[in-house]
Amino acid sequence: MDVTVRDVRKQSRGHNLLEAIIASFVFLIMVVFSSGLWITYSRAIVNSRDRLVATHLAKNVLENVVDLGFDSARSEGPFVLTVELETDGVAVEIPYTYSTVVTLQESGLKRVLVQVAYEFKDKVSEVELETLLAFR
Repeated sequence: MDVTVRDVRKQSRGHNLLEAIIASFVFLIMVVFSSGLWITYSRAIVNSRDRLVATHLAKNVLENVVDLGFDSARSEGPFVLTVELETDGVAVEIPYTYSTVVTLQESGLKRVLVQVAYEFKDKVSEVELETLLAFR
């Protein structure tokens, strides 16, 4: 049984168009899936950046209160610090509200709590750091 070029062409007719449609459909699914991942990734990056700034602010405020010592540590705030950040080439101002709460514990130690709040996607997020101070 001899197979000629003409026979091969007859058998493969129509498959090229079907293969192209299937390949386009697979490519479209990959693009849609990738764009969904990209959107999730970019939101996570922005949320992580805002949380990092809030954590850094809380750490600095806590260190300042600890440096004051047991006798000078006191509750303060709320204060607002506006940080200008760039997102997708656009400058965005994010207000961070922070306060310090100092309470005397029964054990004679002072509990220092620093609270930093910021807004992300119309939801207020908060970072809290705390430590104990002893009388020297």
